[in-house]
Amino acid sequence: MRSIVDYIKNHGSSDLTSLPLNEVDSLILCQLSYLKFDKVLPPPDDNSPGVVLKDLSEHPDLDTLFEDKRYGKKNRALFEAAVSSDRFAKMRLGNYVSITDPDYEVQFSAVTFLFENGLFYVAFRGTDETLIGWKEDCNMALLSPIPSQEKAVAYLNRIGRITHGDFLIGGHSKGGNLAVYAASNCQPDISERILSIYNHDGPGFPQGTLMETEGYKKIRPRIRKYIPHSSLVGMLMESHEPYEVVECRKFGILQHDPYNWIVDKTAFKRAGSLYEHAVVQDDSINRWICEMTPDERKVFVESLFDVLTASGAKTLPDIMSDWRANSKAMKEAIENVDPTSREILQKILSNLFDILQEEMRLKVEERFKPGFGKRKDTQNIRS
Repeated sequence: MRSIVDYIKNHGSSDLTSLPLNEVDSLILCQLSYLKFDKVLPPPDDNSPGVVLKDLSEHPDLDTLFEDKRYGKKNRALFEAAVSSDRFAKMRLGNYVSITDPDYEVQFSAVTFLFENGLFYVAFRGTDETLIGWKEDCNMALLSPIPSQEKAVAYLNRIGRITHGDFLIGGHSKGGNLAVYAASNCQPDISERILSIYNHDGPGFPQGTLMETEGYKKIRPRIRKYIPHSSLVGMLMESHEPYEVVECRKFGILQHDPYNWIVDKTAFKRAGSLYEHAVVQDDSINRWICEMTPDERKVFVESLFDVLTASGAKTLPDIMSDWRANSKAMKEAIENVDPTSREILQKILSNLFDILQEEMRLKVEERFKPGFGKRKDTQNIRS
């Protein structure tokens, strides 16, 4: 079962002429957008040619790229495969933006990739490890637009003004939602230049909002949405773009991890349809969201994050740092929530715990690998 890293190793010698950019390349670029470029890329500059990806491998602050502990080890493997390939090594990265503001409940990041043949790809980062980023995701059920969606439109309009020719955009998770929203609301002359909009397991939109607009209707034929066969995130909200279902090597919420998507040659391996249990779960959650009033949704989101931050945590790694104490604090906080919301909260926390437990399992496996102690002394083991 091959992954996106295996894809680079197998097809990294092919340029875009012999192998045009495809759905797997798109997911790779979207995952690269999760890297923390803050210390290795210059501030946004309309006249900058960007920085060559391969050159970043020599940067003194290289290790800061992998500070998102959820994907730290996997992102390093993806980066190393990309910089060793002819396909990605010489592409340039520019106009990197990263904003996290708890007061305005916004977590937004985007970067533009430019290939040697002149094709460029705008990638919107999905939800990072910060809890404020997760809260903004939940706010999608409350607000339209959310701050990140507005910033995505502004970013795409600026990139469209300083570039020429056709281009591609996309994102994973919330990033996929941002790509669809930005393409629907950017300036018409820029929207017309977008060849494809890739949405990799991004949530949908509240009924009666984006999908009824003329902007969305014009770009709809160019949307390429992919969801795993037990998708939860990609099926959230009441309205969805047409999608294709892909096979994964894991189950449940762990399918949201791009590294678990199965690649078949130069495309994702297709599944016939969503698994039945996933359909039941998705319908149940979406019906529950739809039946709530705006005020009830707001109370629920606030309750959820009161629970998640009960221990003082600000990121998912914070929750993991003292698992017993933090889980105890969250369990105590959830007892103060009304019974109806409590049931849904418990389901959400169960999915979150699946993610955290997988991370802990990987850490244990790493610890028992031969030479672990030696690497710790010489290389400062990173997750």
